[in-house]
Amino acid sequence: MRGARGSAASDDRVITTVLFTDIVGSTELATSLGDRQWQHVLAMHHAFIRGQLKRYGGREVDTAGDGFFATFDQPARAIRCASDIVDGLWTRGLAIRAGLHIGEVERSAAKVGGVAVHIGSRVASAAGPGEVLVSGTLRDLVSGSAFTFVDRGRRELKGVPGEWQLFAVGRASALDGAPAVALPELAAQAMVARPWYRRQAVLAFGGLALAGVIGLATFALAFPALNPVVPGPDSLARLDAGVDRFVAAIPVGRDPTYVVEGAGSLWVLNAKDQTVSRIDPTTNEVIATRAVGGTPTGIVFGAGSVWIAAGFGLTSGAEGSVLELDPATNELGRPIALGNGLHGIAFGYGSIWVTNKNEGNVVRMDPDTGGIIAVIAVGSGPEGIAVGGDGVWVAESLAPVVVRIDPLTNSVAREVTIRYASNAVAVSDDAVWAVSTAANLVTRIDPLGGTIVTTVELSGSPVAVAATAGAAWVAASEAAGVVRIDAETNQQTRFVAVRGRPWGMATADGVVWVTIRP
Repeated sequence: MRGARGSAASDDRVITTVLFTDIVGSTELATSLGDRQWQHVLAMHHAFIRGQLKRYGGREVDTAGDGFFATFDQPARAIRCASDIVDGLWTRGLAIRAGLHIGEVERSAAKVGGVAVHIGSRVASAAGPGEVLVSGTLRDLVSGSAFTFVDRGRRELKGVPGEWQLFAVGRASALDGAPAVALPELAAQAMVARPWYRRQAVLAFGGLALAGVIGLATFALAFPALNPVVPGPDSLARLDAGVDRFVAAIPVGRDPTYVVEGAGSLWVLNAKDQTVSRIDPTTNEVIATRAVGGTPTGIVFGAGSVWIAAGFGLTSGAEGSVLELDPATNELGRPIALGNGLHGIAFGYGSIWVTNKNEGNVVRMDPDTGGIIAVIAVGSGPEGIAVGGDGVWVAESLAPVVVRIDPLTNSVAREVTIRYASNAVAVSDDAVWAVSTAANLVTRIDPLGGTIVTTVELSGSPVAVAATAGAAWVAASEAAGVVRIDAETNQQTRFVAVRGRPWGMATADGVVWVTIRP
């Protein structure tokens, strides 16, 4: 948000939101760890914060030791960014404090100054460990938003006249007590996660051996895995998109395939067990497992329920069906028979959308009644499906075409010809990503113009794609790893190894969830 322009003398004055962060007790930490380990911790800290600034559109103004100063045009994004920085680094063992204020600042080249900057700095100094404080000015500006605030009273800010009303941002994810990671583990994790360009080449060969794919030698040398956690088969892996590494591996059922987030949980399909596992993402534990009654082929969350496709039919003898699972009871409702060949399933525009690979169509279903709204012919072997970009996008596995369905007319509105038939698709705000498994290709499509932006060649049979802020993540099944494609450069920037075949993917709050098959 920019202020009104005045005279020539005030042309470099704008209204902006300022954010200050620093590490609580940094001197004691540095002394306890020693110089070498402390530098690794700082490198991890800096990389994480810069990742969050990029994600939320913040601009780094200055970095001094363990503190950051950044500015934002949008105050709501600044608050979300500060909250994610504090919470994310807390789980990594660092207690961070953050303060925000909004006001008029002076810009001169790369520098930002003025009274508003001093106020923001003093607000941060008043914050406690794990706390995000905002000035009353900022709080009033975002009133009516989804944020909650806790009144911290009026305080004097050093060097700033008068008393200032301060508020703490209320966060469901905020933690109390000591950071989640003990000091020795913090140092060990930071050393493992240090920037890839400073690691020794021998580690790249180690990651290559772990992946077990000779054809990825050149790629692995350039982009070695950063993860201290290497997920194995029959698990759901948690990848932190802020630091590009796996931070947890959760054992689930046999041969997990697809995953979705909803109702505060992760839901994983287990093909061999014919079950669905429910995971609590705050504890990384399985809290329920439910039999599906057939081999599950797709899953989505929408209209308050989990929807599961059993594309090959049910053990009861019913043909391919969609089943509704109530998160409140973990019970399955009556199956809705749609025919064999059901594959991908998505939710959007108040409807459930299911691809039928055998019939070459997409079924649109009413989640309230279970009735069929429309059956839309889309072409040859539709598999993946995703909602967004002003439509419903379908990947065709038997033709080099990605289809956009218009939800208003229930008809094909656009066919985008790509180099090779695709199997999976994901949609972000400004991109449609289509994966061609057999050809080792990922195609980026402009959802507005329907034109191809770029085609990225990968190795290792990509089978799934998920979109986060600023990146697309691709599961390379035969390469035993996950690839990051930067959304600005459209280039591969990371390869993160697993022990097994990454398969299904979902994203939520800066986390990429990946199922690992044997």
